[in-house]
Amino acid sequence: MIKILHLNTENGWRGGENQMRLLIEGMKGQPEFENHVAALANSDCFATFKSICPTLPLISRFAYHIWQAKKIANYCRLNKIQILDAQTARTHSLAILVKLFQPELKLVVHRRVDNKPGHSILSRKKYYSPKVNAYIAISDAIKNILINTGVKPDKIAVVKSAVPDLPYLGLNKKAEKELWAKRLKLNGNAIWFGNASAIAHQKAYDILLHATKILVEKTNNVHCLIAGTGPQEEEIKSLSTKLGLSNHVTFVGFTKEIPSFLSALDILAVPSNNEGLGTIILEGIHAGCAVVASSVGGIPEMIHHQKTGLLIPPGNSVNLAQEIISLIESPNLRYKLIMNAQKHAKDYFSVEAMVKGNMQVYRSLITAI
Repeated sequence: MIKILHLNTENGWRGGENQMRLLIEGMKGQPEFENHVAALANSDCFATFKSICPTLPLISRFAYHIWQAKKIANYCRLNKIQILDAQTARTHSLAILVKLFQPELKLVVHRRVDNKPGHSILSRKKYYSPKVNAYIAISDAIKNILINTGVKPDKIAVVKSAVPDLPYLGLNKKAEKELWAKRLKLNGNAIWFGNASAIAHQKAYDILLHATKILVEKTNNVHCLIAGTGPQEEEIKSLSTKLGLSNHVTFVGFTKEIPSFLSALDILAVPSNNEGLGTIILEGIHAGCAVVASSVGGIPEMIHHQKTGLLIPPGNSVNLAQEIISLIESPNLRYKLIMNAQKHAKDYFSVEAMVKGNMQVYRSLITAI
């Protein structure tokens, strides 16, 4: 049996944590694997995984916490763990420290973000470290960044993130829109566009609001909906007010009803500044949304311009507004893009393929011993 300990020291729950859940739940039917998780006590991650698999509580997010590294190494020794899977940048550093106490462990590092690794000595050392046996990049774009950083290509496997379509099966877009229109007291006959991501700089909600300003000056038959919370929430709400968009933008706040919310949208707008892949796009595709997104990171691997969606340069609210208008004016284009995108997602971004790809990396490390 191959025993894996997944490391995660995030407090919240975002795309990376959900990919961990999908991976571990997807491996449940595989008797050759046994999964364990180490996560911060009192975090969303710990609360979720303690009911799924054996879970070790951690006390600190600090990447070079020696006592915590020893605790993890002891846990690995007692439970005969063979592979550490560092799911975040911080746990990449922590896992290297763990291997000082348990050197026979194999180390896999998941890389989910498309920003270039830092140039500090510590950053360079951990990416060049021989203690890392394999990297899993969630997009071709991230693989190229790792190679340009100096990581050997033969150490990198591309295993693309995925989201299941099951939560969307049986949902009727018209019915979901009517439900949310009633709940939010909005005009359900308008074209609805928006996003459901953390309200943070990465997601470029300022660009979305400036595009909305352009749109409402051209037509009153549109409404922007934003679901989520985050560090820029007050700043973005203030910008919405400043732009005079109070009657044209609705902040839904945090919701667990993502499939229902996205199904109520006509257009998913993702003008992100950077994205490792951007699984909210896969969610939107399953929900039957036409997608307009910025051409950053792994997004062009999902959105092929004029085929599975529309791409815009990052930071360009004018282009975003223009592409949304083109979708509003052409229902036939919307339909074509949605159909093509759903086929593309099914062919290349299935949960089954993601689970299979990760398992292959784990197997290769053990059979190489």
